[in-house]
Amino acid sequence: MNKFLWVGMWAIVWGTLFAPRSLWAESPSPPTRSGMPGPIKEVFPSAAAAKSADELLAEAVQLTLRHDPYTYPYRISVGAADGVVTLRGVVESAFSKKRVERTAARVEGVKAIRNLLEVQSGAVAKPDWLLKEDVERELTWSPLVPGWAVSVQVADGVVILRGEVPNLDAMYSAVSNAYQAGAQKVRCYLTVKPHVNRNLGSPWRALR
Repeated sequence: MNKFLWVGMWAIVWGTLFAPRSLWAESPSPPTRSGMPGPIKEVFPSAAAAKSADELLAEAVQLTLRHDPYTYPYRISVGAADGVVTLRGVVESAFSKKRVERTAARVEGVKAIRNLLEVQSGAVAKPDWLLKEDVERELTWSPLVPGWAVSVQVADGVVILRGEVPNLDAMYSAVSNAYQAGAQKVRCYLTVKPHVNRNLGSPWRALR
């Protein structure tokens, strides 16, 4: 019995003198939350928050013009200040200038449009399908040309007009309408078929 007691006391003394201190040291109390380093989180402002409302509005108008099938051929510079959008660039007709303005005005947040677009005939080459629609629209609104009697074909920017018109004024007006719509060249195969009663003339002459 004394032998075992002696061995036990010797083990205690040995452990006290030679055991690693980390086994006997008190475990440190967990650090408080305020002192805990944890993962570093840096807050950066988002790209949208860093931009002003006018910058976001200008971008929205630019994207709208770029994705609209009737305005995408044009290179339009867009600026905005206090909700007023300024358009700069070159278009080939007054009709296209107005259409770009109407498209931009539909964007939410636009208060007014400052249209500084320049009109230069032939400056922008429209796709044939778009040019055809524009010529037909011009003819429809023309007071001298019976749009239903004129057919329009477009090939490589060249507008071809066929059909019948009542007089030379209507023929010249149809060609002018085609150029106003953005045609680079017009081939006119219209024939003049006068009114049954030639003495009546054109009702529009009285408006001149």
